[in-house]
Amino acid sequence: MDSSLDNLMRLLDDLKIAKNWAHCWSTFLSSEITLRSHGCSEDKERRRDGNGERKRSLIAALM
Repeated sequence: MDSSLDNLMRLLDDLKIAKNWAHCWSTFLSSEITLRSHGCSEDKERRRDGNGERKRSLIAALM
């Protein structure tokens, strides 16, 4: 009976560890997704500003 209880306790410990890892990974992935979504929008703004700047430079050169 003791070995069954020991196995059950080990299984519960493994489940706690797995739960902690799952929480850590989900936190990491959600922060990574947030960072990438903000990074992409910043890149789009930068590209948009860069394209606008090039157009203004071309117009100024033509005038």
